[in-house]
Amino acid sequence: MVLPDFWGDPFDSGVQGVLNTPCTPESVNSHSNHTMPRRKKTKPRFNVILADREPQVRSALRFLFAGRKGLGTVSEVTDTNQVIACIAGKCADLLLIDWDLPGQAIDTLLPIIKMICPRVFIVVLSAQEEDCQKALLAGADAYLGEYDPPNLLLAIIDELMDAKLFPVQEERIPC
Repeated sequence: MVLPDFWGDPFDSGVQGVLNTPCTPESVNSHSNHTMPRRKKTKPRFNVILADREPQVRSALRFLFAGRKGLGTVSEVTDTNQVIACIAGKCADLLLIDWDLPGQAIDTLLPIIKMICPRVFIVVLSAQEEDCQKALLAGADAYLGEYDPPNLLLAIIDELMDAKLFPVQEERIPC
C-alpha cells in the first residue's frame, strides 16, 4: 500500500505532514475537503438615546421599541447636560429629544451635538407645531408632533437602520 506524501513515513518517529502541521485554514484546506467553520457575522446594533423629562414618555417610547430587531442600547436622559454626556460617551445613531427638555435651549444644543457626533440622527419631539421650523433650522433631522402616530417614528427608525446596515449615498462618519 502506498500512502500519499503528506502522511509521511509511518515508521519514522518524526512524522511530518498533517500530524504536526499547525491548524490554519490553509493547512486544513490543503489536506482535506473540509472547510473551517466561519464565524457568524453580527449586524451592527442601532443605539438610541431617549431625552425627555417625563418618565411616562420615556417608558412609552421604550415600550414602542421593545422587541425591535437590531436595536442595541436604549439610553434615557432627563436634561441637556445628560444628553451631552451621553453623546460624548458613545455616539448614538438616533437621538429623540423633547424640545422643552430642561437645561440649555435645544436650538443652541443641537449644533453642539452635531459637532460631537456628526452621524447622529436627531428627531425633535414637541407638542407645539410652531416648534417644527425652529427645530429643523437648529439642525434637527426630523420633527414629530405630539399627535403624530407611533408608526411614523417606527418608519423613521426602520429607514435609519436600513441606512446604517446598507449605506447608500454616503458613508457614516465614525465618532
